[in-house]
Amino acid sequence: MINQQAAGSFKRVLLELGGKSPNIVFDDADIDTAAHGAAAGIFSSSGQACISGSRLLVQESIHDRFLDKLLSVEAHALALANDTRFGLASAVWTCDMSRAMRMSEGLQAGTVWINTYRQVSVMSPTGGYRDSGLGRQNGSDAVHEYLQVKSVWVNTGAPVPNPYAER
Repeated sequence: MINQQAAGSFKRVLLELGGKSPNIVFDDADIDTAAHGAAAGIFSSSGQACISGSRLLVQESIHDRFLDKLLSVEAHALALANDTRFGLASAVWTCDMSRAMRMSEGLQAGTVWINTYRQVSVMSPTGGYRDSGLGRQNGSDAVHEYLQVKSVWVNTGAPVPNPYAER
């Protein structure tokens, strides 16, 4: 529908429509790594990313063992934390920095604090996800709210044998 409306007035559109991406796990896989990867693949962006791993195909011989790993505390915490229309800020409390980084990647919030809360600076961008707001304020990212990107190409006089060929 968007493409049809845009085509009527020759508007250019880019439509990336996603897919039903599979995660395939065989019995020779590292179960812990595969479980973390599969959880991140579907729970990241609340499953709304175009590349979400929305289909999980597990070899039958490891099915039960894999599912025990997949319904982990981290995955459950991310699912609960992201199950909201809002996403301004969140915090993770752990001494395991690998876990902290995995959680910060999966949390759908404009700010994620690790082992602290309400630490702010005008040098750091702030803003929310979803219904918590549009755009960013503070930091250098705030400037981008007022800019529009433009490409400028200049030929400085060099001869162009074929102007239609990519260079």
